[in-house]
Amino acid sequence: MGQDAWARALLERAIELHRLVGDDHTRAVSLANLATVVARQGNVAAGQALLQQAIDLFEQVGDADEKAKAIANLAHLTTGQN
Repeated sequence: MGQDAWARALLERAIELHRLVGDDHTRAVSLANLATVVARQGNVAAGQALLQQAIDLFEQVGDADEKAKAIANLAHLTTGQN
């Protein structure tokens, strides 16, 4: 298993655990990290969707700084600057 595949598997597991324990902030961080890995693997659309989920969660938990970072990352993916 390559490094990206390993990172993806770990992040997907972390996201599920964060969901189970109700830790939306850390789940959003993990979603944003997963978006980077997925986009690097060639699925930019899925990366964008994951970033949007992270943005929505950051909004819900009131973390404007992380929300802004995720929006900037989404803009980079959207314009092909990943």
